[in-house]
Amino acid sequence: YCEEHGMEKYMKFTMYKKETTDKMYHENPYRAVNFAKDADLLRNRKVNTEYQRLTMEQYISLCKHPVSEVRDIARQELKRIWMTDPKKLKTVIIDFEERAYDKVVFALILQLPSDVTSVYKQDLQRLGMETNDKMLVEWIRRLRHLDWVSASERKEMLKKCLASESDRVRDGAMACWLNEEGTFWCFMR
Repeated sequence: YCEEHGMEKYMKFTMYKKETTDKMYHENPYRAVNFAKDADLLRNRKVNTEYQRLTMEQYISLCKHPVSEVRDIARQELKRIWMTDPKKLKTVIIDFEERAYDKVVFALILQLPSDVTSVYKQDLQRLGMETNDKMLVEWIRRLRHLDWVSASERKEMLKKCLASESDRVRDGAMACWLNEEGTFWCFMR
Protein backbone atom coordinates (compact mmCIF):
# COMPACT_ATOMS: atom_id res chain seq x y z
CA TYR A 1 0.00 0.00 0.00
CA CYS A 2 2.74 2.50 0.99
CA GLU A 3 4.75 1.86 -2.19
CA GLU A 4 1.66 2.06 -4.41
CA HIS A 5 0.69 5.45 -2.96
CA GLY A 6 4.19 6.97 -2.98
CA MET A 7 4.73 6.92 0.78
CA GLU A 8 8.07 6.11 2.28
CA LYS A 9 8.23 3.44 4.96
CA TYR A 10 9.73 4.33 8.31
CA MET A 11 9.16 1.67 10.89
CA LYS A 12 12.22 2.16 13.12
CA PHE A 13 10.48 4.39 15.69
CA THR A 14 8.12 7.31 15.87
CA MET A 15 9.62 10.53 14.46
CA TYR A 16 12.52 8.61 12.85
CA LYS A 17 12.49 10.59 9.60
CA LYS A 18 12.14 13.96 11.34
CA GLU A 19 14.94 13.17 13.76
CA THR A 20 17.34 11.93 11.10
CA THR A 21 16.69 14.49 8.35
CA ASP A 22 15.50 17.70 10.07
CA LYS A 23 18.60 19.42 11.49
CA MET A 24 16.64 22.23 13.20
CA TYR A 25 14.47 19.70 15.01
CA HIS A 26 17.48 17.61 16.02
CA GLU A 27 19.40 20.59 17.47
CA ASN A 28 16.42 22.32 19.11
CA PRO A 29 17.60 23.35 22.61
CA TYR A 30 14.08 22.90 24.01
CA ARG A 31 13.85 19.19 23.19
CA ALA A 32 14.06 17.05 26.30
CA VAL A 33 17.08 15.10 25.05
CA ASN A 34 19.02 18.35 24.75
CA PHE A 35 18.18 19.57 28.28
CA ALA A 36 20.60 17.22 29.97
CA LYS A 37 23.47 18.66 27.95
CA ASP A 38 22.75 22.16 29.25
CA ALA A 39 22.45 20.96 32.84
CA ASP A 40 25.71 19.00 32.62
CA LEU A 41 27.54 21.89 30.99
CA LEU A 42 26.37 24.37 33.59
CA ARG A 43 27.11 22.02 36.48
CA ASN A 44 30.64 21.37 35.23
CA ARG A 45 31.54 25.03 34.63
CA LYS A 46 35.22 24.44 35.33
CA VAL A 47 35.45 21.85 32.59
CA ASN A 48 33.53 23.72 29.94
CA THR A 49 34.77 27.21 29.11
CA GLU A 50 31.50 28.14 27.42
CA TYR A 51 29.73 28.36 30.78
CA GLN A 52 32.71 29.81 32.62
CA ARG A 53 32.15 33.13 30.96
CA LEU A 54 28.46 33.60 31.71
CA THR A 55 27.44 37.09 32.66
CA MET A 56 24.95 38.04 35.30
CA GLU A 57 22.35 38.73 32.59
CA GLN A 58 22.85 35.25 31.13
CA TYR A 59 22.35 33.69 34.56
CA ILE A 60 19.19 35.78 34.97
CA SER A 61 17.86 34.49 31.64
CA LEU A 62 18.64 30.91 32.73
CA CYS A 63 16.43 31.36 35.81
CA LYS A 64 13.48 30.39 33.59
CA HIS A 65 15.20 27.47 31.88
CA PRO A 66 12.86 24.48 31.39
CA VAL A 67 15.25 22.13 33.21
CA SER A 68 15.15 22.49 36.99
CA GLU A 69 18.85 21.66 37.42
CA VAL A 70 19.89 24.50 35.14
CA ARG A 71 17.46 26.88 36.88
CA ASP A 72 18.77 25.94 40.32
CA ILE A 73 22.41 26.34 39.35
CA ALA A 74 21.72 29.71 37.71
CA ARG A 75 19.89 30.91 40.83
CA GLN A 76 22.72 29.75 43.10
CA GLU A 77 25.26 31.54 40.92
CA LEU A 78 23.21 34.74 40.95
CA LYS A 79 22.98 34.67 44.74
CA ARG A 80 26.74 34.10 44.93
CA ILE A 81 27.42 36.98 42.53
CA TRP A 82 25.13 39.37 44.39
CA MET A 83 26.52 38.47 47.81
CA THR A 84 30.13 38.89 46.70
CA ASP A 85 29.56 42.03 44.61
CA PRO A 86 26.80 44.28 46.00
CA LYS A 87 27.33 46.74 43.10
CA LYS A 88 25.82 44.18 40.73
CA LEU A 89 22.83 43.72 43.01
CA LYS A 90 22.37 47.48 43.15
CA THR A 91 22.43 47.60 39.33
CA VAL A 92 19.72 44.93 39.12
CA ILE A 93 17.51 46.70 41.66
CA ILE A 94 17.91 50.11 40.04
CA ASP A 95 17.33 48.80 36.49
CA PHE A 96 14.61 46.33 37.52
CA GLU A 97 11.66 47.95 35.76
CA GLU A 98 13.68 49.20 32.78
CA ARG A 99 14.97 45.70 32.02
CA ALA A 100 11.55 44.16 32.76
CA TYR A 101 12.81 41.56 35.21
CA ASP A 102 10.06 39.44 36.71
CA LYS A 103 8.99 38.04 40.05
CA VAL A 104 11.54 35.18 39.83
CA VAL A 105 14.43 37.63 40.04
CA PHE A 106 12.60 39.65 42.70
CA ALA A 107 12.09 36.51 44.81
CA LEU A 108 15.79 35.65 44.47
CA ILE A 109 16.74 39.09 45.74
CA LEU A 110 14.38 38.77 48.69
CA GLN A 111 15.95 35.39 49.59
CA LEU A 112 19.37 36.96 50.09
CA PRO A 113 20.59 37.50 53.66
CA SER A 114 19.21 40.59 55.41
CA ASP A 115 22.60 42.26 55.73
CA VAL A 116 22.83 42.30 51.92
CA THR A 117 19.28 43.45 51.14
CA SER A 118 18.57 45.84 54.01
CA VAL A 119 20.65 48.54 52.29
CA TYR A 120 18.09 48.58 49.45
CA LYS A 121 15.03 48.59 51.71
CA GLN A 122 13.26 51.56 50.08
CA ASP A 123 13.86 50.37 46.52
CA LEU A 124 12.72 46.81 47.27
CA GLN A 125 9.65 48.06 49.07
CA ARG A 126 8.78 50.30 46.12
CA LEU A 127 9.24 47.42 43.66
CA GLY A 128 7.14 45.11 45.79
CA MET A 129 4.31 47.49 46.51
CA GLU A 130 4.04 49.51 43.29
CA THR A 131 5.08 47.44 40.27
CA ASN A 132 2.25 44.96 39.56
CA ASP A 133 0.04 42.37 41.28
CA LYS A 134 2.43 39.47 40.66
CA MET A 135 5.29 41.35 42.29
CA LEU A 136 3.02 42.47 45.12
CA VAL A 137 1.96 38.89 45.82
CA GLU A 138 5.63 37.81 45.83
CA TRP A 139 6.46 40.70 48.18
CA ILE A 140 3.67 39.68 50.56
CA ARG A 141 4.77 36.06 50.39
CA ARG A 142 8.32 36.95 51.50
CA LEU A 143 7.36 39.82 53.80
CA ARG A 144 7.38 38.02 57.12
CA HIS A 145 10.86 36.59 56.45
CA LEU A 146 12.43 40.01 55.94
CA ASP A 147 14.16 41.01 59.18
CA TRP A 148 14.65 44.60 58.06
CA VAL A 149 10.90 45.29 57.83
CA SER A 150 9.58 46.29 61.24
CA ALA A 151 6.32 44.91 62.58
CA SER A 152 4.58 48.29 62.29
CA GLU A 153 5.73 48.70 58.67
CA ARG A 154 4.56 45.18 57.87
CA LYS A 155 1.20 45.94 59.44
CA GLU A 156 0.76 49.13 57.36
CA MET A 157 1.74 47.33 54.15
CA LEU A 158 -0.68 44.50 54.82
CA LYS A 159 -3.49 46.98 55.55
CA LYS A 160 -2.91 48.55 52.13
CA CYS A 161 -2.90 45.12 50.52
CA LEU A 162 -6.12 44.08 52.28
CA ALA A 163 -7.79 47.11 50.68
CA SER A 164 -6.64 46.07 47.18
CA GLU A 165 -9.11 45.40 44.39
CA SER A 166 -7.26 42.22 43.42
CA ASP A 167 -8.47 39.00 45.06
CA ARG A 168 -4.99 37.48 44.80
CA VAL A 169 -3.44 40.37 46.67
CA ARG A 170 -6.13 40.41 49.36
CA ASP A 171 -5.89 36.64 49.85
CA GLY A 172 -2.09 36.81 50.08
CA ALA A 173 -2.23 39.67 52.57
CA MET A 174 -4.75 37.77 54.70
CA ALA A 175 -2.58 34.64 54.69
CA CYS A 176 0.44 36.70 55.73
CA TRP A 177 -1.60 38.55 58.38
CA LEU A 178 -2.78 35.25 59.84
CA ASN A 179 0.75 33.88 59.59
CA GLU A 180 -0.41 31.00 57.41
CA GLU A 181 1.94 29.20 55.11
CA GLY A 182 1.23 26.27 52.89
CA THR A 183 -1.98 25.79 50.94
CA PHE A 184 -2.50 29.39 49.87
CA TRP A 185 1.00 29.87 48.53
CA CYS A 186 0.84 26.66 46.52
CA PHE A 187 -2.05 28.10 44.52
CA MET A 188 -0.50 31.58 44.18
CA ARG A 189 2.54 30.56 42.13
